[in-house]
Amino acid sequence: QWDRIWINEGDAGMDNVFRNVVIKNSLIGIQCEPVPWLVDLPTTANKLVLDNVKIQNCSAAGILSRNYRITSTNLLVADCGQYCMALTGGGQYDFNQTTVANYWNWEVRNTPAFAMTNQFTDLNGAVQTREIETSTFRNGIIYGPNTNEFEVNVDDAQPASYTFNYWLFRTDQPTNDAVHFPEQIHIWRNQDPGFVNSGEGDYHLGNSSAIPVNNGQFDISAINDLDGVLRDGQPDLGCYEFVP
Repeated sequence: QWDRIWINEGDAGMDNVFRNVVIKNSLIGIQCEPVPWLVDLPTTANKLVLDNVKIQNCSAAGILSRNYRITSTNLLVADCGQYCMALTGGGQYDFNQTTVANYWNWEVRNTPAFAMTNQFTDLNGAVQTREIETSTFRNGIIYGPNTNEFEVNVDDAQPASYTFNYWLFRTDQPTNDAVHFPEQIHIWRNQDPGFVNSGEGDYHLGNSSAIPVNNGQFDISAINDLDGVLRDGQPDLGCYEFVP
């Protein structure tokens, strides 16, 4: 186990790009934030770009962000000791074709696979609330063995503009808010995604898949999946296209 990839702010337009990368066996896969000892810095101008990336088997978190902008296409984050993804404080997010699957089995895990909040605790111990700027999450799966693997907790003291479209969630939290889940017919809950072998960390879609298959929204920027397989006009949810 190694520590983490730790990214801070940079010049506007100088994004941090990971393309065709596997990150595994760390404490935290990627931690992105402005330098934490300057507690009042705004959300970064530059972005973390994840294009065809796998982050797996991190003993704490796969992605931990604070006040950062993230754009991703074909992202797998799986099997982490606490959170696969923890998006905190202010930020702006564009996630397309994402699989978040947490079947960590080394110890009991009581945290959800995916958590998003507009708050964070700074180095002085103060809780800060920041704005989540217009963000979109589409064509994804968030799943695991726990009753609740999806959690969004925002403080109304700051704006939080985000939408989830075309998602399968494992959750006991409500997802019927038409502002943040605007297309209810494209939100599925607590239905088996049919992964090939979650116990072995294989999150391709198997023959038992139903909901994830042919229920996505086509985006030309994600015409191929994480394996390079060509998606059709009605893609499957998550980072992998089903191959019969």
